[in-house]
Amino acid sequence: MEGNEPITASLETTFDQRSMDIAARKILSYGDMCIEIGYGMRMLNRYMSGIEAVRAGIPFSSTPQGSEKERAKSSVLTFDENGTFTGALSGDDIVASREIGKGSIAVINLHGVMNSQDDVCSYGVGYQVAQLRAAYGNPQVQAIIIDVNSGGGEVTAMNMMMQAISERNKPIIGYGHFAASAAYGSISATDEIIAAGEIASFGSIGAMMAIDMRVVDFFKRNVKFFYGENAPRKNAGLRGAIEGDFTDIQEDVNMYTDKFHDQVKGLRNLTGSEKQIKETLSGEMFTASEAKRRGLIDGVGNMNYAIKRARFWASNFKK
Repeated sequence: MEGNEPITASLETTFDQRSMDIAARKILSYGDMCIEIGYGMRMLNRYMSGIEAVRAGIPFSSTPQGSEKERAKSSVLTFDENGTFTGALSGDDIVASREIGKGSIAVINLHGVMNSQDDVCSYGVGYQVAQLRAAYGNPQVQAIIIDVNSGGGEVTAMNMMMQAISERNKPIIGYGHFAASAAYGSISATDEIIAAGEIASFGSIGAMMAIDMRVVDFFKRNVKFFYGENAPRKNAGLRGAIEGDFTDIQEDVNMYTDKFHDQVKGLRNLTGSEKQIKETLSGEMFTASEAKRRGLIDGVGNMNYAIKRARFWASNFKK
């Protein structure tokens, strides 16, 4: 950071692309270990720019945030009887449509922060789960590609995606641009993971929890909680935090991290020595070649390559 200028400075002035880039650069200058924080800052700046636009009188539907759901919609790639690509269709119900050509491939986007519930700007993962199940039930769809560009999100959202992927009756390819944390955990359950180029990044395999100490302090000063005496462990983490004891919260984060690690190790053939596997699961991000060397992904290529792999899996898939 240059001088003593706080990172939040750009958030308190103008919320344009330049300020977004400045905020991201200030954090990313600390190195790859801050890549998720940089991602989060970009999302925060983007959200704040939308607020400023609405305050200035621009209709919400005209802001980038207002069109987020439109961009998140799934699409279907269609082919003729010879397997030649004929086009792409998108829309609310396109994945479930029986009017698409036989042998189509559904492309489902997993972009942005993963939440379990919808919000005003974006879908929760319930949308992707519904699209997956629609693809499972459509005999015209031969395979599915999940296009990923996400820094992760809620552990519940990851679990929803992983459970839905585990129900598949046709192959699913994970196609990643940036797949961190819960986003990587989600596609770790697919049949094959392909990086969308050499600078695509994967990893951040671990759990985290952020505590706003201003909220904790507010509760401590202003709120009195009463719990049933026969439920002494109810909200133990919050109760401890109010008293300055974060032991229960740390134990929860450790537990979720251990379960996350176990899931990835059970789903992916991680390679290398025990020490290297520990490094792979340390929370670090890896670009494509290194991710492949460690067993986090299976290949590198463009969407044409992902389609080729999806069709290969479709012809060899065993339910």
